[in-house]
Amino acid sequence: MNCPAEFVALAERLADASGKIVRRYFRTSVEIITKADDSPVTIADRETETALRQMVKLAYPDHGLIGEEFPAERADAEYVWVFDPIDGTKSFITGRPLFGTLIALLHRGKPILGVIDHPAIGERWIGFAGRPTTFQGQPVKVRPCADLGLAVLSASSPHMFGSDEAEAAFHRVRCYDSQNFTSNDWSLGRRCDLSSEKRPQLRLVSSDLAAFAGNGNYAICASGSFQQSMPTCRVNSTVTRARLLLP
Repeated sequence: MNCPAEFVALAERLADASGKIVRRYFRTSVEIITKADDSPVTIADRETETALRQMVKLAYPDHGLIGEEFPAERADAEYVWVFDPIDGTKSFITGRPLFGTLIALLHRGKPILGVIDHPAIGERWIGFAGRPTTFQGQPVKVRPCADLGLAVLSASSPHMFGSDEAEAAFHRVRCYDSQNFTSNDWSLGRRCDLSSEKRPQLRLVSSDLAAFAGNGNYAICASGSFQQSMPTCRVNSTVTRARLLLP
């Protein structure tokens, strides 16, 4: 289904509100709390998610909410909002501007809207069903790239996969006649053909799929049951060939 305009307008207001909170804490002395999974969290993460949840509740009290910092609410609702208030908390707490706020809306489990907002540098991607993806308000599309050897591959780190098999699979994709690899955030780079991540989570994939599905050919390379549960995306031959090299 196409995403209703009022939901897009709310998503933009959510991104505006989250950016104000995050920028207020960026490069200040904030307490760093270590969560059970050893990942860091700050008051900026929690205050931002609290504000986003409250805004959705006021606008659409029957919508569900899934977030990084607090338990899910009405996760089986027809419409469910998914948040990661600061994706890249380690960058945030070290003063690097390479972090963002992820906002997505699912309709019956399928992403129909996604926002990737970078509050520290003032850049925003928006995608929603029925319209082209935009960057800074302007439509964007992927470039034609029929050969994996010419593709630009992005990942958080080439050493993040944790097993010899996964490392080898990543190496096969990375070295398929190609020297084009970047460890920078791919949405910041503006030019990337493939993105590979270890165990991508709902909040990440939902926002990414929705934000970029409207720019042409796009898919996230994932493996196992997670890949089977992902919405179907139209992919080009480069992505198809890369996926064949993954476990």
